[in-house]
Amino acid sequence: REMAQAMAAMVGAAGVRLASDLMDHSIELMKVNLEKERIEREKEHFQLEIEWAKEDSRFRDLQRNWRKLEDKRRRTSEKMTQLSLLARLSALMGGFQVAMFINQGLPGLTDSWPSFANATLSPKGVGTVWYHNWQLQDELIAIWAAISVLVIVVNFSIMIMASLMQLQIAQHTYKEGDFPIHDSERYSAANPDGLIIESQEFLLFWNLTCDHKFIVMMKVFSWGIPLYFASLALGVILKFYMSTVAALISAMPCVAFTRIWWHYHSGLISYITFRAAGADDDAGRYESSIKQEASLTPPQRRVPAGVTQLSGRASRGA
Repeated sequence: REMAQAMAAMVGAAGVRLASDLMDHSIELMKVNLEKERIEREKEHFQLEIEWAKEDSRFRDLQRNWRKLEDKRRRTSEKMTQLSLLARLSALMGGFQVAMFINQGLPGLTDSWPSFANATLSPKGVGTVWYHNWQLQDELIAIWAAISVLVIVVNFSIMIMASLMQLQIAQHTYKEGDFPIHDSERYSAANPDGLIIESQEFLLFWNLTCDHKFIVMMKVFSWGIPLYFASLALGVILKFYMSTVAALISAMPCVAFTRIWWHYHSGLISYITFRAAGADDDAGRYESSIKQEASLTPPQRRVPAGVTQLSGRASRGA
């Protein structure tokens, strides 16, 4: 009996040790499995973080490109609006001058223009200016015709040149209307067609090809306004040649508006020229930075095609 009890005690102790070992082994296996799961979760989390960082970087690139595009669109829209307004106002003024030039009623050869032949007539029927200075007839008509043709030619030329400049800007800045904003080709540094995609590139293009022409057109258009008023005043005088008082009273508003024009001409034209000079300085600094970067750039790295072409034009022009 004692031996059986001893054997039972030994078997029980061995069972307890075996159970304890099994429990320890199970615990170790659980720890290993938990560690593996933790490592897997960390790997998955790290992969997700990498993917998120890539998406965030892509989003920031798209956002930066969008801002560049919007800035370029804003500057392009500003210049296009200026050219459009200049073309429309020139067309309007030239059209009014054409209508006045065609429909203006002038005294014919048989009308009552004072001359030596009818100098004995009473001056009540005609204006005293015409009566005592009958030779002004041909001179005023010739001056009025010359001014009218000059106003028409100048304004229509400005309209055509402004429209052509708009077409040039559109060809250099817009590829097509439905170009996808997320397409990487639009932001490619090696764009084969030289499409302008940045505001600084557009400023450089504007100052190299359009700015001087725009300033000249603005000045010519502004100086065409008093010519238009002078043509209008002469047309009124020729229209009311039978009444000197009516002719002078009708011509006075033209003189007043000429004075108003000079006030705004002195302020606005100088302001536009000053803004253009400031933009030219910005474009010059940008062009200098491009040349400096090109001198440090490896041969395999390409500069945007549009900027390279414009820089070449600037160097040839210099």
